[in-house]
Amino acid sequence: MALTFPAFFDSIKKHSVMPKSVKNRDSFCVGGSKGFTYLEIVLVLAIISYIVITFAQFIMKVTAGEKTSRDLVVASNFAQSKLEQLRATPFYFIGESSGTFLSNSREYNWTVEVWFMTEELGVLAVAPVMTDLKMANIIVKWFNSDGEKKYAFSSLFANYDAANLGGSSLAGRLTSSDGSGISGGFVEIPGTILNAYTSYNGNYKLNFVPAGTFTVLASRAGYRTKAVSVENIRLQEFRNNVNIPLTRIE
Repeated sequence: MALTFPAFFDSIKKHSVMPKSVKNRDSFCVGGSKGFTYLEIVLVLAIISYIVITFAQFIMKVTAGEKTSRDLVVASNFAQSKLEQLRATPFYFIGESSGTFLSNSREYNWTVEVWFMTEELGVLAVAPVMTDLKMANIIVKWFNSDGEKKYAFSSLFANYDAANLGGSSLAGRLTSSDGSGISGGFVEIPGTILNAYTSYNGNYKLNFVPAGTFTVLASRAGYRTKAVSVENIRLQEFRNNVNIPLTRIE
C-alpha cells in the first residue's frame, strides 16, 4: 500500500534514532508537541539548501557561458573589421595602434601589434619573391567576473608591389639656412617604418614609398623639426627633388 505524505514522515519518526538522554519523544520534537524532530528539520533544510545552491551555480555557469560567448563574438567581429582596414592600408603604412570601444555597455581594449619579418627570421627563404613581410597581431581584451579575457587574431601581410613592381622612391637634401647640407639628419614618413639618415652632404633617399600623398618629417639635433607634404606620388615614380631646409635653434 502506498504511504501518504504524513504517513511517510510518521514512518520516518518511528524509525528515527533518539538520543539516549531523551526519554520522551514529544519532548524531542519542536515545541514539545508531536511533529518533526530537530534532526529531520535540519536534514530537510540541508537537502533544500543543497538543491538551491546547485541550481544557482548551474544558472550562474550558464549565464557566464552566454556572456563569454557574446564577448567572443563581439571581439571576433571587431578583429575581422580591423583586419579589413589593414588590408586596405598600403603596406608601409601598416603600423601599431590601440584604442577602446563599447558594446553592450562593456568596454573592450584593442591593440594592433606589428612585426617586420626579415631574412634573419628565415621567412623570406621560403618565399623569395616577397621583398618584405609583416605579421599583424590583433588583440582584444575585456574584463568580466572571472577576470581578464583576451581574443587574438594574426595575419601575414606581404609587400608584393615592392617585390614585383619596384615601388616608388623619394630623395632630396636637408639644408641649413646658408644652403649647406646637413649631415646626420633623420628623415621619416610618420606611421611607417620608412626612414633614412642623411649623408655627409645632406642627401637622403627613401625606397619602397607607397603611391599617394603623405607627410615627410625631417629632424636634426640643434635644428627645428620640419614637416613637408609630398603629394601625388605615382607607382614606380622616382621623385628626387624633395629638399627640406631646417632652421637652427638659437
